[in-house]
Amino acid sequence: MSLSTRETILRLFAQKGVLTSDEISQALGISPVDVRYHLKALLKEKRIEKYSPELQSKRRVGRPPQQYRLSPTSHPENLEMLILSLLDQMSTFLPNTELWKKIAETIIPETPEQPFPSKLRHAMVVLERLHYEPRWEATQTGPKILFHCCPYASIWKHHSQICVMDRKILERLTGISFFHQSCMHKSIEHICVFLPEKPDFSSI
Repeated sequence: MSLSTRETILRLFAQKGVLTSDEISQALGISPVDVRYHLKALLKEKRIEKYSPELQSKRRVGRPPQQYRLSPTSHPENLEMLILSLLDQMSTFLPNTELWKKIAETIIPETPEQPFPSKLRHAMVVLERLHYEPRWEATQTGPKILFHCCPYASIWKHHSQICVMDRKILERLTGISFFHQSCMHKSIEHICVFLPEKPDFSSI
């Protein structure tokens, strides 16, 4: 299983500790522009953080280069690898769609019985807690749900059907069926869009 550029960058941080974008560029032989692009994404995913040592050399002229390091919650050496291995093993026993459906049922075991507007508000709170950065818009066919962040971006590269789990989580929270209109990993806007499957669903 080949490592992605971001996984390689994370491993470099695990080995070296604190790095600048130029140091990463030189170590991995990739352009500074590409490094900055991946660092921005890793910062958004909270897998790395900016590092500003308190003591800067007084003899240094000009602004020192920004340094980065792994965030306290990042575990590039074992957690991701373990998850991918477990998913590979599990997929040999269950079809992918069924596998992700069951995982969604584990994450959202049950939802309280309440009117749909209350369910939708509750869904937004839960999805925010799960780091999807959700938003919804009212349409004539029902709520249009937008995800601005994929908390499983590194997993998606190896198991793209994880999107099934995202949709099933949304359906379990709201009680209505959705179809995945666009995926942030494939669209220019980098946003996941979910629309109700039933066109006659009343607007909000």
